[in-house]
Amino acid sequence: MALWLEVASTLRVFEERLIRGLLALVVAGTVSACGANSAEPARIAPGAPSATVTDPSLGTLNGVAIRESDLSLSTRRELLEAENDMQQRHMHKLWLAFEKEVSDRLMADEAKRRGASVEALRKTEVEDKTADPTDADIRAIYDRNAADIEVPFERAAPVIKRQMLQNASTERERAYVETLRENAQVKTTIPVPSLPRYTVDSGHAPSIGPADAKVTLVEFSDFQCPYCREAHRVIAELIKAYPNKLRVV
Repeated sequence: MALWLEVASTLRVFEERLIRGLLALVVAGTVSACGANSAEPARIAPGAPSATVTDPSLGTLNGVAIRESDLSLSTRRELLEAENDMQQRHMHKLWLAFEKEVSDRLMADEAKRRGASVEALRKTEVEDKTADPTDADIRAIYDRNAADIEVPFERAAPVIKRQMLQNASTERERAYVETLRENAQVKTTIPVPSLPRYTVDSGHAPSIGPADAKVTLVEFSDFQCPYCREAHRVIAELIKAYPNKLRVV
Protein backbone atom coordinates (compact mmCIF):
# COMPACT_ATOMS: atom_id res chain seq x y z
CA MET A 1 0.00 0.00 0.00
CA ALA A 2 2.91 2.34 0.67
CA LEU A 3 4.01 1.93 -2.94
CA TRP A 4 0.97 3.44 -4.61
CA LEU A 5 0.87 6.28 -2.09
CA GLU A 6 4.54 7.05 -2.69
CA VAL A 7 4.46 7.04 -6.49
CA ALA A 8 2.69 10.37 -7.00
CA SER A 9 5.15 12.46 -5.01
CA THR A 10 8.38 10.62 -5.80
CA LEU A 11 8.06 9.97 -9.53
CA ARG A 12 6.39 13.28 -10.30
CA VAL A 13 9.17 15.32 -8.72
CA PHE A 14 11.99 13.29 -10.24
CA GLU A 15 10.48 12.85 -13.69
CA GLU A 16 9.59 16.51 -14.05
CA ARG A 17 13.15 17.59 -13.26
CA LEU A 18 14.70 14.80 -15.32
CA ILE A 19 12.55 15.48 -18.39
CA ARG A 20 13.14 19.21 -18.11
CA GLY A 21 16.87 18.84 -17.59
CA LEU A 22 17.57 16.29 -20.30
CA LEU A 23 15.44 17.99 -22.94
CA ALA A 24 17.05 21.31 -22.09
CA LEU A 25 20.46 19.70 -22.58
CA VAL A 26 19.43 18.43 -26.00
CA VAL A 27 17.76 21.64 -27.14
CA ALA A 28 20.68 23.74 -25.94
CA GLY A 29 22.92 21.64 -28.17
CA THR A 30 25.12 20.16 -25.46
CA VAL A 31 24.65 16.60 -26.71
CA SER A 32 27.67 15.91 -28.89
CA ALA A 33 25.70 14.05 -31.54
CA CYS A 34 23.67 17.18 -32.29
CA GLY A 35 26.50 19.42 -33.42
CA ALA A 36 25.97 23.08 -34.11
CA ASN A 37 26.75 22.64 -37.80
CA SER A 38 24.27 19.85 -38.38
CA ALA A 39 20.58 20.39 -39.00
CA GLU A 40 19.68 16.84 -38.02
CA PRO A 41 21.17 14.33 -35.62
CA ALA A 42 23.43 11.49 -36.58
CA ARG A 43 21.44 8.39 -37.42
CA ILE A 44 21.94 4.69 -37.82
CA ALA A 45 19.70 2.23 -39.56
CA PRO A 46 17.40 0.26 -37.25
CA GLY A 47 19.28 -2.71 -35.88
CA ALA A 48 22.68 -1.69 -37.19
CA PRO A 49 25.63 -1.68 -34.78
CA SER A 50 26.63 1.68 -33.38
CA ALA A 51 29.61 3.21 -35.15
CA THR A 52 31.34 3.67 -31.81
CA VAL A 53 31.12 -0.02 -30.96
CA THR A 54 33.87 -2.33 -32.20
CA ASP A 55 33.04 -5.60 -33.90
CA PRO A 56 34.82 -8.10 -31.66
CA SER A 57 35.17 -11.76 -32.33
CA LEU A 58 32.80 -13.74 -30.14
CA GLY A 59 34.56 -16.99 -30.84
CA THR A 60 35.39 -19.27 -33.73
CA LEU A 61 33.82 -22.20 -35.52
CA ASN A 62 36.29 -24.43 -37.34
CA GLY A 63 38.81 -21.60 -37.22
CA VAL A 64 36.41 -18.99 -38.63
CA ALA A 65 35.64 -16.01 -36.40
CA ILE A 66 32.04 -15.23 -35.51
CA ARG A 67 31.54 -11.52 -34.87
CA GLU A 68 28.69 -9.39 -33.60
CA SER A 69 28.03 -8.23 -37.15
CA ASP A 70 27.38 -11.88 -38.09
CA LEU A 71 24.49 -12.17 -35.67
CA SER A 72 20.91 -11.92 -36.84
CA LEU A 73 19.27 -8.52 -37.14
CA SER A 74 16.82 -9.30 -34.34
CA THR A 75 19.65 -10.36 -32.01
CA ARG A 76 21.64 -7.20 -32.74
CA ARG A 77 18.57 -5.12 -32.04
CA GLU A 78 18.14 -6.86 -28.68
CA LEU A 79 21.80 -6.22 -27.86
CA LEU A 80 21.43 -2.54 -28.73
CA GLU A 81 18.33 -2.25 -26.58
CA ALA A 82 20.17 -3.91 -23.68
CA GLU A 83 23.10 -1.49 -24.07
CA ASN A 84 20.67 1.43 -24.29
CA ASP A 85 18.85 0.36 -21.11
CA MET A 86 22.10 -0.12 -19.21
CA GLN A 87 23.44 3.32 -20.11
CA GLN A 88 20.15 5.03 -19.32
CA ARG A 89 19.92 3.28 -15.94
CA HIS A 90 23.46 4.43 -15.19
CA MET A 91 22.63 8.02 -16.13
CA HIS A 92 19.41 7.80 -14.09
CA LYS A 93 21.38 6.76 -11.00
CA LEU A 94 23.99 9.45 -11.60
CA TRP A 95 21.26 12.07 -11.85
CA LEU A 96 19.60 10.93 -8.64
CA ALA A 97 22.93 10.83 -6.83
CA PHE A 98 23.86 14.31 -8.05
CA GLU A 99 20.50 15.78 -7.03
CA LYS A 100 20.76 14.22 -3.58
CA GLU A 101 24.31 15.47 -3.11
CA VAL A 102 23.27 18.99 -4.13
CA SER A 103 20.33 18.92 -1.71
CA ASP A 104 22.44 17.57 1.15
CA ARG A 105 25.14 20.21 0.63
CA LEU A 106 22.63 23.05 0.38
CA MET A 107 20.99 21.95 3.62
CA ALA A 108 24.37 21.59 5.33
CA ASP A 109 25.52 25.03 4.15
CA GLU A 110 22.30 26.69 5.31
CA ALA A 111 22.50 24.96 8.68
CA LYS A 112 26.09 26.14 9.08
CA ARG A 113 25.07 29.69 8.15
CA ARG A 114 22.44 29.62 10.89
CA GLY A 115 24.77 28.03 13.40
CA ALA A 116 22.49 25.01 13.71
CA SER A 117 22.58 21.33 12.86
CA VAL A 118 20.98 19.91 9.74
CA GLU A 119 18.50 18.06 11.95
CA ALA A 120 17.49 21.32 13.65
CA LEU A 121 17.13 23.06 10.29
CA ARG A 122 14.99 20.22 8.96
CA LYS A 123 12.77 20.38 12.03
CA THR A 124 12.31 24.14 11.72
CA GLU A 125 11.78 24.34 7.97
CA VAL A 126 10.21 20.97 7.22
CA GLU A 127 8.73 19.05 10.14
CA ASP A 128 7.23 22.05 11.97
CA LYS A 129 5.73 23.35 8.72
CA THR A 130 4.21 20.06 7.57
CA ALA A 131 0.55 19.80 8.54
CA ASP A 132 -1.02 16.49 9.53
CA PRO A 133 -3.48 15.14 6.95
CA THR A 134 -7.11 15.61 7.92
CA ASP A 135 -9.50 12.72 8.50
CA ALA A 136 -11.32 13.78 5.34
CA ASP A 137 -8.10 13.58 3.31
CA ILE A 138 -7.35 10.12 4.67
CA ARG A 139 -10.86 8.94 3.89
CA ALA A 140 -10.68 10.34 0.37
CA ILE A 141 -7.45 8.46 -0.32
CA TYR A 142 -8.98 5.26 1.03
CA ASP A 143 -12.18 5.62 -1.01
CA ARG A 144 -10.26 6.22 -4.24
CA ASN A 145 -8.10 3.14 -3.69
CA ALA A 146 -10.37 0.83 -1.71
CA ALA A 147 -10.34 -1.83 -4.43
CA ASP A 148 -6.55 -2.08 -4.22
CA ILE A 149 -6.22 -1.75 -0.45
CA GLU A 150 -8.60 -4.62 0.36
CA VAL A 151 -8.57 -3.99 4.13
CA PRO A 152 -11.11 -2.14 6.31
CA PHE A 153 -10.71 1.62 6.67
CA GLU A 154 -9.98 1.33 10.39
CA ARG A 155 -6.90 -0.79 9.68
CA ALA A 156 -5.77 1.18 6.66
CA ALA A 157 -6.19 4.68 8.11
CA PRO A 158 -3.03 4.75 10.30
CA VAL A 159 -0.89 3.50 7.41
CA ILE A 160 -2.42 6.00 5.00
CA LYS A 161 -1.90 8.85 7.47
CA ARG A 162 1.72 7.90 8.09
CA GLN A 163 2.45 7.67 4.37
CA MET A 164 0.64 10.93 3.59
CA LEU A 165 2.61 12.70 6.30
CA GLN A 166 5.85 11.27 4.98
CA ASN A 167 4.99 12.35 1.43
CA ALA A 168 4.00 15.83 2.60
CA SER A 169 7.26 16.12 4.53
CA THR A 170 9.25 15.02 1.48
CA GLU A 171 7.43 17.53 -0.69
CA ARG A 172 7.98 20.30 1.87
CA GLU A 173 11.70 19.57 2.04
CA ARG A 174 11.93 19.48 -1.75
CA ALA A 175 10.22 22.88 -1.95
CA TYR A 176 12.52 24.30 0.71
CA VAL A 177 15.63 23.00 -1.05
CA GLU A 178 14.35 24.63 -4.24
CA THR A 179 14.43 28.00 -2.46
CA LEU A 180 18.04 27.32 -1.48
CA ARG A 181 18.87 26.40 -5.08
CA GLU A 182 17.61 29.78 -6.24
CA ASN A 183 20.50 31.44 -4.43
CA ALA A 184 23.09 28.89 -5.55
CA GLN A 185 24.80 28.21 -8.85
CA VAL A 186 23.96 24.64 -9.77
CA LYS A 187 25.33 23.39 -13.07
CA THR A 188 24.71 19.88 -14.34
CA THR A 189 27.43 18.33 -16.48
CA ILE A 190 26.39 14.69 -16.29
CA PRO A 191 27.68 13.06 -19.49
CA VAL A 192 24.84 12.05 -21.78
CA PRO A 193 25.59 8.63 -23.28
CA SER A 194 25.81 8.26 -27.03
CA LEU A 195 22.87 5.94 -27.50
CA PRO A 196 21.79 4.11 -30.66
CA ARG A 197 19.72 6.37 -32.91
CA TYR A 198 16.97 5.45 -35.29
CA THR A 199 15.29 7.15 -38.21
CA VAL A 200 11.70 7.93 -37.26
CA ASP A 201 9.38 8.70 -40.17
CA SER A 202 6.90 11.19 -38.79
CA GLY A 203 4.97 11.23 -42.06
CA HIS A 204 2.29 13.91 -42.05
CA ALA A 205 1.92 13.98 -38.29
CA PRO A 206 1.14 17.45 -36.89
CA SER A 207 4.14 19.35 -35.57
CA ILE A 208 5.08 22.53 -33.75
CA GLY A 209 8.26 24.45 -34.52
CA PRO A 210 10.35 25.23 -37.61
CA ALA A 211 11.04 22.45 -40.10
CA ASP A 212 14.78 23.18 -39.95
CA ALA A 213 14.95 23.12 -36.15
CA LYS A 214 18.19 21.84 -34.66
CA VAL A 215 16.32 19.22 -32.64
CA THR A 216 13.22 17.27 -33.66
CA LEU A 217 11.41 15.56 -30.82
CA VAL A 218 8.93 12.83 -31.79
CA GLU A 219 6.57 12.33 -28.86
CA PHE A 220 4.70 9.10 -28.21
CA SER A 221 2.15 9.77 -25.47
CA ASP A 222 -0.78 8.15 -23.75
CA PHE A 223 -2.82 10.96 -22.28
CA GLN A 224 -4.52 8.62 -19.87
CA CYS A 225 -1.11 8.40 -18.20
CA PRO A 226 -0.54 11.23 -15.69
CA TYR A 227 3.21 11.26 -16.30
CA CYS A 228 2.71 11.65 -20.06
CA ARG A 229 0.50 14.65 -19.35
CA GLU A 230 3.19 16.08 -17.09
CA ALA A 231 5.83 15.53 -19.79
CA HIS A 232 3.59 17.34 -22.28
CA ARG A 233 3.48 20.38 -19.98
CA VAL A 234 7.26 20.40 -19.65
CA ILE A 235 7.69 20.07 -23.42
CA ALA A 236 5.33 23.01 -23.92
CA GLU A 237 7.60 25.09 -21.68
CA LEU A 238 10.64 24.04 -23.72
CA ILE A 239 8.90 25.01 -26.96
CA LYS A 240 8.32 28.44 -25.46
CA ALA A 241 11.93 28.66 -24.26
CA TYR A 242 13.48 27.47 -27.56
CA PRO A 243 11.03 28.51 -30.32
CA ASN A 244 13.65 28.42 -33.09
CA LYS A 245 15.59 25.34 -32.01
CA LEU A 246 12.95 22.71 -31.23
CA ARG A 247 10.37 21.01 -33.41
CA VAL A 248 7.91 18.68 -31.70
CA VAL A 249 6.00 16.05 -33.70
